[in-house]
Amino acid sequence: MATIAIKNVDERLHRQIKALASLRGKKMGEVVNEALRLWILLTAKGASMDDWMKLEEEARNDNAVYSREESTLRASHPGEYVALANGRLLGTYDTAKKAYAEVLNAGARHGIVTRIEEKQTKVIDLGWSVMEQLSQ
Repeated sequence: MATIAIKNVDERLHRQIKALASLRGKKMGEVVNEALRLWILLTAKGASMDDWMKLEEEARNDNAVYSREESTLRASHPGEYVALANGRLLGTYDTAKKAYAEVLNAGARHGIVTRIEEKQTKVIDLGWSVMEQLSQ
């Protein structure tokens, strides 16, 4: 991979992308590559702003379904892969390949395939405990 400098990037947009990438455990390069691939795909198909808006709406719907079903999926299907597309849960699968195939079969422009795992709890020590504060 090459190191590339890009001029005239909106600073606020850059900060937002960097923050979202960090929250999802991705590097900026990964996010930019993903965005460029999507732009090429949609542009090559003659996508309009309306197409982009529909894609964004599909993404919001798929994410909303995942958020709504997440705790149930964790409880009943740990370690499996979940496939979501067209604003609905398509199913759970023992391999990512099967889940991806299901999203493709659904004919969706947007889909989610992720492994169902227990969320890692982060403990952050901010200093003195409440009891230490009260005893002062």
